[in-house]
Amino acid sequence: MFNSISVPVLGVVQNMSYYACPACQHREYIFGQDGAKRTALELNLELLGEVHPMPCFACSALGPCLRPPHSKLTRRSR
Repeated sequence: MFNSISVPVLGVVQNMSYYACPACQHREYIFGQDGAKRTALELNLELLGEVHPMPCFACSALGPCLRPPHSKLTRRSR
């Protein structure tokens, strides 16, 4: 699609690639594994990364953050 309108594509990012258990960090691949990697190979593009859903994505100005208070992410953001 982007090629038809001359927009350069830098690469592929897989959104919601896996769920990481907050207790043990086990990864559960919600929608299968390596779909973006296969797409990147087919299109001769770079796989730029995988983004996994995190409870803190539910944060908003209207509600509390659902991030566990002792998670690695919480410690990094303080």
